[in-house]
Amino acid sequence: MIKSNRPNPRSAGLANAIVVAFLAASGLSAALSDPYPVSNGDMAAIQLNFYAPVAWQIIIEQYDAPIIAIYEKTESKILIDVYGTKDEVKTAQLTMDEFRNRLAMDFIPYFKKISGIELKNEDIKIIYRNRNEEGIKKILIWENGKYKFPIN
Repeated sequence: MIKSNRPNPRSAGLANAIVVAFLAASGLSAALSDPYPVSNGDMAAIQLNFYAPVAWQIIIEQYDAPIIAIYEKTESKILIDVYGTKDEVKTAQLTMDEFRNRLAMDFIPYFKKISGIELKNEDIKIIYRNRNEEGIKKILIWENGKYKFPIN
């Protein structure tokens, strides 16, 4: 439930980060005027980047964990980076569980309704990163319905 229609002051920085992450993940080296085919995976990631900060604003603020989603073409998965502040696996997993529940209950039905595409566990990879660590250390990965730890 959204309490306010006012934009979050953090959203401008997050929006810029989303654009930079999308461009970096896309490997664009051509001119801006060149056509770029957008895949269904790209659209799912873009929709998630717009949907999550609005629909999940309270959760993002409560866990102090903004997210950025991109479509990873080589893996054919939507990669969701959760940028939290926890460095323990157990607390990172609690945050990821909340986002996974929101994905399942909120975003996946929404995306199916607007696109006709149902996302499955194997389509999504979530990485929890501690943004306080130098190099934004990976703490935990969720992929194919399982948590992976330790991370090599």
